[in-house]
Formats: sequence, structure tokens, C-alpha cells
Amino acid sequence: MSIMTSPYKHPKTGVYYFRMAVPKALIPFIGKTVFKSSLRTKNLIEAKQSFGKYLEEANKQLALAKLQLSKESDIELSERDCAIIAERWFDYIRDQIETSSGYSSILKYERDKGGHIHEFGLSDTLSLSGHEIDFASPAQLQELSNDLKESIQAQLVREGLVVSFNSDSFRRLAVSFYHYVHRLEALCRARHKRDFGYNPIINPISEKPLSISLKEVKELKKSINVDNPISDLFQRYKDSEIITDKSRKTLDETELQVKRLIELIGDIDVSELNRAHIVEYRDTLLQLPKSKKQSIRGLPLLKQVELVKKEGLETIKPMTVKNSLKKLSPVFSFAVELALINTNPITGVKTPKAKKKIECDKDKGYTAAEVELIFSVDVFKDAYAHKPYGMACYWIPLMCRYTGARIEEMAQLDKSDIVKHQNGIHYFNIRRGEGQSVKTDSSLRHLPIPEHLIELGFLEYVEASQGRLFPDLKENKYESKSPCLSKWWSDVVEELGVSIDQPFHAFRHTFKTIMRSLEVSDTISDAITGHKTKGVGASYGTVELTIKKKVIDRVPRLDLTRL
Repeated sequence: MSIMTSPYKHPKTGVYYFRMAVPKALIPFIGKTVFKSSLRTKNLIEAKQSFGKYLEEANKQLALAKLQLSKESDIELSERDCAIIAERWFDYIRDQIETSSGYSSILKYERDKGGHIHEFGLSDTLSLSGHEIDFASPAQLQELSNDLKESIQAQLVREGLVVSFNSDSFRRLAVSFYHYVHRLEALCRARHKRDFGYNPIINPISEKPLSISLKEVKELKKSINVDNPISDLFQRYKDSEIITDKSRKTLDETELQVKRLIELIGDIDVSELNRAHIVEYRDTLLQLPKSKKQSIRGLPLLKQVELVKKEGLETIKPMTVKNSLKKLSPVFSFAVELALINTNPITGVKTPKAKKKIECDKDKGYTAAEVELIFSVDVFKDAYAHKPYGMACYWIPLMCRYTGARIEEMAQLDKSDIVKHQNGIHYFNIRRGEGQSVKTDSSLRHLPIPEHLIELGFLEYVEASQGRLFPDLKENKYESKSPCLSKWWSDVVEELGVSIDQPFHAFRHTFKTIMRSLEVSDTISDAITGHKTKGVGASYGTVELTIKKKVIDRVPRLDLTRL
């Protein structure tokens, strides 16, 4: 396809378009093979009048891509800028480690023929070590830059910056990254030892703006004459939302989809966005790899697609793509409210359908043998066993197993949430409050404390507590207290050789299975687990605490005695 110097008329609709091919070498940087935008008119004179601004925008993007391809530096980074970028790299890699448990790119262990285990870290591959960095010559720093080139350039891509490899700025980046290498290794070493409470000391500057970024972004927007880019729309949408613990996480997930869309089609004016862009985005997502490896997910979208085709990697599920579109839709509904567009471009785009099943699903809960195995570990048998998150490691798995409760419902409990009813039954008060949330209104409930937990000393533990029952569980950025414990439990279950998708949530499936085996009605078990009842009739009346207590105490007892 040659570069168009005049509007292109669609053969069927008669609408004029701006179209320009992207040179093959620049496609990885532009993120698409062709610039294409509707000029929204069937009149050639009107089309030519608006053609110029699209041509100018395309040329601007091509110029930036050529700069990236040539690896020429377009900016100068200060020491502070380099520190900010290095810490953002640390944050990115740390999040990858915590979510995927994979840290082989930073630290790995190998066993030699004699059976001895050796540790190899990223720092072992560097040309400098220890305090040599403080006295390194420019030539040595350039060699260090080469050692860390892949990590630095990957982060620069995420920042949207181009820095020449042979520049002083790149060498300053290498020095900043060098110090974070050792902190990441310390983090990986702690996680390898199952120490999930350790966090390296960092400088809280990753969210500070770079001295060069804001001005350049504004100049770029001005030069390409974009009045309402998608990025600005999302920021306005984000500012309009009432932030809660739940919505903060949802907004972050939505922002990821917005960034992906921009990477694919560019930060175009919202008015230029159409259904064809969304279809292109949907079809690209369907070709992305399922892998969570940072080395793969850190690549540009089209590079990931190429990798799938080259190595035959498994792609993400259609339901994941459907959810991605679902997260994007409110942003463009907001644009409709602002009268920036007339219709939501996602409306009418067919969502991918999952492949038809060829056999019944695997049970999502634990088998009786697996339950016996996982509760035979030292944490439940030895009072002095290591518990990285205190008594939460002991009590919460038991609480979830006996009640089918959600892990976060148990993790957020306060001493005041353990209540004794006038009939003598002790119960968990699952509620909303300061630092406490529930999934739905049906989750608000009084949940009897299983008799076996009482015999194991749970009430005495509560009596000795102050405030939160499990103070060793620290909140994450979404104010959730359970992720670290969930990660620990997943490791425990995996080491035992139990293969299950959601190790804590599996207790809810197991509990439901037990209830049905005991011929307990779903109305009663729903009242215990906090599931929404089905049908109008089921919503009438209530399930008394005494009934729930009798049912819970029929759950088969674990072979555990008081420690």
C-alpha cells in the first residue's frame, strides 16, 4: 500500500477516509500497519479540508517511531529522573514477582551433580560488583549499560521515552538500575525462603513526575492537534468516579485496557474512535499469550502476537477478552455523557464465545483426601511451626474450611465482630465498616462459629486479641488484607502436590459439595456462604442462627487437637 496524498473513498459507503501505510520497520513502534481514520463526509472538498490534520498527525508519529528505530536520544535525563525510572522498574518487576511467583530472571537456584544447590542472581552477570560502582570509569559504566540494556530499554518503552544507548543519560540509568538489582534479589531470596513479610527499603518517588515528561506530552498533543485524546478521556472518567476499595482495583484494571487500546491504535481523538477500532482491539487480544512471564507480557502487543505464532503459545481465553471489553465500555459511555461521541463504539461489537465443552468440568473443590493432606502440615500440628503471617496462617484456613466463607471476610475481622447471641451461640458478624467490605449485600450475615474451632481455642484467641484479629496481615494498595495469605496458602498447597486453580476459594466449592451430600437445602447453605438466593420465594423469611449452627457442625471434623 502506497502513502495516500488524497482522501480515499470507500467503495460501498462513499465515505472518505485518511489512509497511510506504516513502513514495515516502524510497525513495532507504531503498533499497527496502517493509519486509517474516517473523514466523516462524502464530500470530496470537505474531505480534503480535514485531510491535512490527519496527515500531520501521522507524520508526527512516524517521526517519533524513526527516532526510536535509530536509537537517537531525544531527551536528557537528570539523576533524579533516572532514580524515578529505576524505581518504577523495581515496582514493575516486584509486582510481577508477587503475582506470578516467577523470579528466575532475577534469581535462580541450580543443583549440581553432587546435589549442592547454588544461587545465581542477575548481579552475578554484571561487570561491576559491590562498591566498584562508586569508582567506575565511563568505559566501565558503558559496559554496565550493556549488561542492563534489556531491562532499561524495556522500562523506557513503558515510559514512552527514547534514550540513546551511548549517552550519559543511559549510563546514569544503568547506575540507578544497578542499586535496585540487589534489592530485587533480596526480595526474591526472601520469597524463596517463604518470608512473605519482607520488603526492601525503597525511595518513595516512583509516582513523582519526570522533569521532561509533562512538557513533552503537552507539546506533542499540541503539535498533532488532538483535542480530546483517549488518555485525557480516561483521566476525566477516573476523576469522576467515587473511589472505593473495590473501584480502585477496577479502575486500575480499566486503565490497563485503555493503555493497550492506545498502544494498538494510538492516542487518537475520541471522536475518531469507531467500532472498527474496537474490533481490531478485540481480535488482537484474542491472539495474546496466556503466559504471565514478565519477559513476554512486557513486550509490545504485536510482538506478543508474533511470539504466539512463532512458538505456538496458548492464547488467553475468550471470556478474558470479553471482560476486557466490559471494563472499557463505561469509559466510552462516559464520553457519550460528555457529548464527545454519539454512541459507545463497544456497543454492537460481538464478544467472543468460549469453545464448547467436550466433557464436564473438573471439580473446583478439594477431595476428602486432599483436605486431610493439607491440614496435616506443621502449621496445624506444631505450635512452634513457622507462620509468616502469625495466627492467620492457622485460623483462617480452618475458618474457611468449616464455613465456606471468603478469605477476605475472615482476614478483615475485628475483635468486635465476634459476638455472642442471646441464645448462647457465638458468631462472626460479616459486615461493612472501616477497612471492611463485602462482595454483595447478600454477603452481610451472621455466621455461627463452628464448635470445633471453639474447642481448638478460637474464643480464647479472640479474647487475647486487640482490634484486628489478624494484625500480621498488611493491606495492599487496594486495602485488601488477604492477598499475601492467599499467596502463601497457594504455595503450601502446591508443595503438597495438590493441583487446584484457586486454593482458598476452593473451600467454598468444597463446603457447597458437603452441604449437598448432607442433603442441606441450597437456601440454608446460601445463608451460610452469603450467596444470593434464587427466586422470589427464597428471598422471603430468614434462616435462623440455630439452624445454621446445626448445619455447620455437621461438616466432617478434621483430625486436629488443640495446640
